[in-house]
Amino acid sequence: MLYGTRFLPDYPEELLTLGRFRGTKITGDIRAFVDRNWAAVREAKDAYWAGVVRSGGVLEALRIADQLRLQAQRIHPGWPTVEDRAADLAAHERLSDLLLRGSGPGRR
Repeated sequence: MLYGTRFLPDYPEELLTLGRFRGTKITGDIRAFVDRNWAAVREAKDAYWAGVVRSGGVLEALRIADQLRLQAQRIHPGWPTVEDRAADLAAHERLSDLLLRGSGPGRR
């Protein structure tokens, strides 16, 4: 549904009345989408991608990761910024420190 005028400022007003019709197939479709079993969707996606990576190995996982990176750059051409990269490196360093501290003798 479209509300407001900033979405499509040049779109004819008479075609932006979709949100006024309640109880139609459109709102039923939205309700069905919202009410779907999202846990089952997540499980199915996880199983699918685990199978893709299992069959393709590490190279396939890297290829997929690179495709995600390229998609993010298409959406946000300036990404990652220098600040983003510095924050990411700092997060990796913190994680590395935590893993090293937790890997001493007698620890699992």
